Amino acid sequence: MQTKHEEDNVSGKPGPLHAIIRLFDEEILKIKRESQGLLADIWFNSIRLHLNAFHFFDSKSTISLARLTTLYHIACNFVENITTRDRQDDYALYLSEQYYRTLSLAATSILRIHRSPELSPSIDHLLGERSYFAAIQILKKRSIKNNDLNARVATILLQLWQSQTVFRREDGTTDSLTVRIRSRGAMGIVYDCFWYWRREFLGYQDPYSLKKATLPHEDDELPTMAPQQDDTAFQGTGVDTAGYRGDALMNHPQDDAFFSEWNWSADESFFASLPQSMNSMTYM
Repeated sequence: MQTKHEEDNVSGKPGPLHAIIRLFDEEILKIKRESQGLLADIWFNSIRLHLNAFHFFDSKSTISLARLTTLYHIACNFVENITTRDRQDDYALYLSEQYYRTLSLAATSILRIHRSPELSPSIDHLLGERSYFAAIQILKKRSIKNNDLNARVATILLQLWQSQTVFRREDGTTDSLTVRIRSRGAMGIVYDCFWYWRREFLGYQDPYSLKKATLPHEDDELPTMAPQQDDTAFQGTGVDTAGYRGDALMNHPQDDAFFSEWNWSADESFFASLPQSMNSMTYM
């Protein structure tokens, strides 16, 4: 039996979640009008990004589809705020954990909307692509060693962009707007993308699939993490993808319950060592 919220989604009506998001967003905009400066822009766009990302949880309604287009521009603006500040004083080098995570949210939101059959015709693709790779560049700059969390997330985002099958359902259709992890707030949008990545590049069966989900046995031969060879998606981005491959994957622990809520999705136990070619990646 469908809930009232699900019935509203099917009928295209805005659910109660939309009203709550709109109420809080209006309050944020009121306060924002009284503030000025780049740091204030970073702060307010970060808040609006986390708040409006909840429209993914009501993505079947017509109003939420329109709001997701707004979210697309908020995400691009947030990345632009960070990169502008970084050009001034190397902000990426002391970027707080809060904004680092928000960069990941901005990038995955852009990716989802960019790949959406419903929204793709109505967005600025070049703006989103530039913002996406600018976020990757900030993560790369923030990295202090080749296989730390910043570097791993940067590579995950790069490979998700290059993937031709991410968000593909079992029936062959693409559904990039449905977020299956809803227990992590707005960051569920990021974790959900990490599961798509683990399915394609690590060989995990999707735990959200209709089929029974299983983890690879530690004795199984695991695939080498390597992006597809078609580099046409990167033309004009300034990103050098030559040699962007991972080494052989390590054996996996069977239970990831002991990882922290942020690190587990990209923990090095689930990720190959990054190629040294990452050091030469540039963004124009």
